[in-house]
Amino acid sequence: MRQTSSRRILRHRADWRTLALVGLACAALILPPVLGPDAIPAGPWIAVSAMLCFIANIANHNHMHQATFQRRVLNQAFNLVLTLCRGHTASGIIVPHHLNHHVESCGARDWIRPQLAGRGIGWLRLVRFIVAASVNMLIERRHPAAPRLAPRAELSRRHEQRVLAAFILLGLLADWQVFMLFNVLPWALGLALLVGVNLLQHDACEPGLVVGGSRDFVGRVGNWLCLNNGYHTAHHLSPATHWSKLPDLHATLAERIRAQRLEYPSVLAFLWRFGWSRTPSARSV
Repeated sequence: MRQTSSRRILRHRADWRTLALVGLACAALILPPVLGPDAIPAGPWIAVSAMLCFIANIANHNHMHQATFQRRVLNQAFNLVLTLCRGHTASGIIVPHHLNHHVESCGARDWIRPQLAGRGIGWLRLVRFIVAASVNMLIERRHPAAPRLAPRAELSRRHEQRVLAAFILLGLLADWQVFMLFNVLPWALGLALLVGVNLLQHDACEPGLVVGGSRDFVGRVGNWLCLNNGYHTAHHLSPATHWSKLPDLHATLAERIRAQRLEYPSVLAFLWRFGWSRTPSARSV
């Protein structure tokens, strides 16, 4: 009798949470055109959808570092689901994140280095960073010397691109206004959050250092929802470590991280202080 346990389906049991959160993101994007815009409160729905798209982006990040499923065909199918949840190809993250950011780690050749935020009040720096980093990634990845996807990953990216194009075309033909409001806008906001949080994690840190190169946010609720994305030092130390194991790895580094004053209990509290500061983020006191 064939074993049908979660271990035969998923590499890690914790990824049932990943699937649940991605499922909610799918529902948030699909339901508005099904129910009709008059059946749902637009503002709150878009806000929740954007947050769920952000979480789907984090799930995609984790999935690209370590495949979620045991079987390749299921991972390829999940690539397509994640593509539709984020509005960009799932495999498209590999070049700017794996092959650039993790290699250059906020140095001068990192396409999303914190220096792109410039100077001024934190809110302005954050907005500037989201725009500048997004544009810089588009420019740099087209450079002849930029890293390239492996052939299998490039083939997957092209399949994802075709499915996304078909989804966008169908959405626009069905009702372009609903699609722009309840799909494109949450996609854009979710990606903006993903790019913006990178500044919070690395601003005023030391490029190239394992401990000292990232800022950590250890709040339980935020890390539960965002799949332990707050344990950023541990992730940079061991990118292939599954997200569910990052708190344990963080615990082995916590004393050194706290000595560097780079551990915070809440990303929202940090963001509020960051937003009103006119200097690169001070370390915790």
